[in-house]
Amino acid sequence: MVSACASATSAATDATLPTASLSTSSGTTDGTWAIVPMGHANVPFNIFWQVFFRSSDGSSWTLVTPRGVADNGGLVMTSGAEDPVTVGFLPNQNLLFSPLALTSDEGSTWVPGAIPDALASEPDALAGSAGGDSYALVTAGGGGVLVATSPDPTTWRTLVSRRALARTPAGLTCGIGRLTAVTVDSSGAPLIATTCHHKGVVGVFAEHDGRWVLVGPHVPGASTGDVLRLVDSGSAVSSLLAFDTGGRTTIVAAWSGDGTGRWTRSPALVIGSSDHSVSTATGENGEFLVAAPAPDGAMRLWALAGPAAPWRELRAPPAGTKTVVAGPNGEVDALSVNGSRLTDWVLTTASGPWTPRQTITAPIVYGSSN
Repeated sequence: MVSACASATSAATDATLPTASLSTSSGTTDGTWAIVPMGHANVPFNIFWQVFFRSSDGSSWTLVTPRGVADNGGLVMTSGAEDPVTVGFLPNQNLLFSPLALTSDEGSTWVPGAIPDALASEPDALAGSAGGDSYALVTAGGGGVLVATSPDPTTWRTLVSRRALARTPAGLTCGIGRLTAVTVDSSGAPLIATTCHHKGVVGVFAEHDGRWVLVGPHVPGASTGDVLRLVDSGSAVSSLLAFDTGGRTTIVAAWSGDGTGRWTRSPALVIGSSDHSVSTATGENGEFLVAAPAPDGAMRLWALAGPAAPWRELRAPPAGTKTVVAGPNGEVDALSVNGSRLTDWVLTTASGPWTPRQTITAPIVYGSSN
């Protein structure tokens, strides 16, 4: 297990960077997965995180949340092209470790597992490779990356701790804060993302010949930065970067065929105050959606169709939107929540209107843990 708590200095510095929300969606060749918080938003123990799936040849969502484990603390899941899909449960109340649930049939059945530590509260805290290895960011004991060949909790071992990574030459160049994402490159080797406290450095690390090296995209003139998302889509690695630029947040997307070589960068997107939470969606072909609250409390939404495309601001999503989705043929979905009821709104053009397509009621038992 990893052995040292992240320093108070790192936490204080990272507080100036935006935080990626766990309300995410991800597109794969088989369909789209969405994680949505439902219930009573102002009562933490009455927030129940749900998993929804929509097949690539369908238009309706299905509630597929794994049952039997407390999900009030939040959910994260593997994203990309590899089966099985794994959902991780963040610790909550008296739960000190993170249970797992794995599915190879689009959420119809789930196989239980566990990590003997606490998953990091980051949307890309879990990753899987075609070779069968699973990777997990953990926070207990200071933070690190664990690796296992099965979901059995006894098989997990430490790949690298945050402290050890920070002491490497590459880690010192970055000035590592917290670990923010893990994914795999085209060879199945892990990539680890972190915040960097040194200007102009993007914290994406890979292990080459037994050494951890920086392989992230170069962003000239960038200030201290955060890797909000790091996703393997099967054909490329997609990243979403955030920089604190004088009290404002600048977002840049970047793509690489293998995650370790040449990166293609998007234009910069300035979204406002750097302490705002950022909710994101990823598409099968490297698309991104970014949603963030405006000063008046409304939500703003931007879309990026992939490399070489410009950012487009879309019509503001409906009230109560928790998760946005990059749908087929350029469509965008907004999943809004009112208690235990979810409504799927669809936007077919940038200027709207939003049209309701489906309503689902989740069987939430308030006062329970799932």
